[in-house]
Amino acid sequence: MLCIDEQALASWAEGRLSKREAATLLLHLERCDDCRLAADLLEQQQRVNTLCGDLVDASAA
Repeated sequence: MLCIDEQALASWAEGRLSKREAATLLLHLERCDDCRLAADLLEQQQRVNTLCGDLVDASAA
């Protein structure tokens, strides 16, 4: 099974994949523990980045 590269995961997380590409990626994530873990970590990192951005914005106000 060919795993998903980091760029494809980032594109998916940012909503830049076509519906077909996203469906293919999600199907792979259902079957591949390593890629699912990478996707989970990417989502967590994005949440942290969002929270940090919110804190910076709040402190600047």
